Amino acid sequence: MATDKPGPGWDGHLLLPHVSEEERLRGLAAWVRRGLERAQVTVAAAAAREPGVLVLHLAGVSYLAASAAQAIAAATRAFRGDGGRLLLIMPSAASVLVLQATGVDELPGVELVGSLP
Repeated sequence: MATDKPGPGWDGHLLLPHVSEEERLRGLAAWVRRGLERAQVTVAAAAAREPGVLVLHLAGVSYLAASAAQAIAAATRAFRGDGGRLLLIMPSAASVLVLQATGVDELPGVELVGSLP
């Protein structure tokens, strides 16, 4: 019987259900701390308390490649097509330029909320 064991480069990042909100927040904080200690960019996405809303916090993203903006759009296409809203929170000025250049900011269901200078 084959097993799906992680390879040697696996760093422990997983998407896991949690028993409580407190447990989820502790796990999220540990994940972000691990990413910061490794000088990695961490992006947190979460379903908002409002049904049909996905929140993507971009405040820590200083560089957003056009391919990443397009991947965000592609990954949420079906969700947005079903009436879902994607909130891109606090993108940097550079990220806003990329989102505008790729047209992601104008897609149905996409909203930019706040921005950093």
